[in-house]
Amino acid sequence: MVREGGFTLMNAASVSAVDATGAGDAFVGALATKVSTGCAIGDAVGCAVDVASVSVTPRGTQASYPTLEALPGRMQGVGRRD
Repeated sequence: MVREGGFTLMNAASVSAVDATGAGDAFVGALATKVSTGCAIGDAVGCAVDVASVSVTPRGTQASYPTLEALPGRMQGVGRRD
């Protein structure tokens, strides 16, 4: 993530990817959701990275997207946050 004066590396969880179709859409959707609720950009990007990571583990697209409520249990807090 680029910021004034530098950047922050946002690490993704190591997952066994099955189907990457829709991972970008999952990322953008999660990012927009978190930002629209007033979440700090670093936390929003971290959440979006986690959602995209989880979304590639099953086959399919929309059905593979985790809900925000289900995400913490799936990722166990993996991912870099500011």
